[in-house]
Amino acid sequence: MSKPRLYGPSIGALLAVWLSSGIAVAGDPVDSNSALAGSGGGCFAPPIVQTSPFDQLPAVNPEWAPVVNGSVPFSAPILVHGTAVDSHISREDFPAGHVRFDQNTDISLDAGDAAFLATGNLAGGGSPLLELEWETGSYPAWAWAGEGDRIVALGRWIFDCGHPDPIPGHKLGTSIPCLTDADQPAGIPCIGAIFNYRSEMHPPQAVAVIRSGRAAKLDVGGHAVPVSQADVIVSPDGGGAGDACVVMHKTTLNAILGAPCFPLSAPLALIPVGGTAPLNSRDFSFDVPLPAVPGGRDPVLRVTPRGTALVRERQSSVAGDRRVGPCRRVVDGAVHRRPGHVR
Repeated sequence: MSKPRLYGPSIGALLAVWLSSGIAVAGDPVDSNSALAGSGGGCFAPPIVQTSPFDQLPAVNPEWAPVVNGSVPFSAPILVHGTAVDSHISREDFPAGHVRFDQNTDISLDAGDAAFLATGNLAGGGSPLLELEWETGSYPAWAWAGEGDRIVALGRWIFDCGHPDPIPGHKLGTSIPCLTDADQPAGIPCIGAIFNYRSEMHPPQAVAVIRSGRAAKLDVGGHAVPVSQADVIVSPDGGGAGDACVVMHKTTLNAILGAPCFPLSAPLALIPVGGTAPLNSRDFSFDVPLPAVPGGRDPVLRVTPRGTALVRERQSSVAGDRRVGPCRRVVDGAVHRRPGHVR
């Protein structure tokens, strides 16, 4: 039997799901070497010399670990803002940790959020992008960002342990290449190895996409009027990467190969951390700018539900803000008056 999916509304004026406490970040990118278990992180490197396919398993045990306090799977969500530069479906996901393939969105972060990147995101001279990944079975296509769309997302800030992309170091006092102290010869420290784990948001718990293309709606008189459009989804269903059983480090080969994690039943977004579930630990808010209309207009807000919302929503007006709940398409048009923005 297929697993029930949890969807939330689509569209954006201000969507608020009640969540408290966040992570403030500023400064340089996070050192990707901090992802290693030997440095306090949650990722495990495979040996540099491999004689069996099973030697690769440490890289996916777990496949994802929080950037902060990575030795445990529980973490506070982060909020990021940026512009989508690429959007596609992966075709190479490790099946043991997924129900469906991931949808991947590469985000050029706003300058204020750039420190959510890791040194691995910047390696190789590529563009400094943060990847947002969410399984397609949990993330419906209407909510995906397109190139150039504005995106605001709330979710798990993790290292992708499955892609260490290391530059080997050497055993102290020798020229023998190594990745960690555990490589042979044992007991001799490994010096100078560099790991390029990438930081990601994987999975999100809430995504708002403010569409970049021009849009128009016919008014009652049959005339086209400019609008701004946003799609919003909020859901605790993170697929394998959002399940506590899947991302928990296993201590034996039998546990790695035979852990009874499916069907998924332990969504991390709903497991309380410090008394509050991550999905309810802070507000999720964003701005949707109104279209520029000659002469100015009064804003008109239309909210269209999408899918089946299994996240409790709360609607209110606070100091002029319009708050709408989980799976919605929000269309902001104009009637008369100067342009402003809907918050």
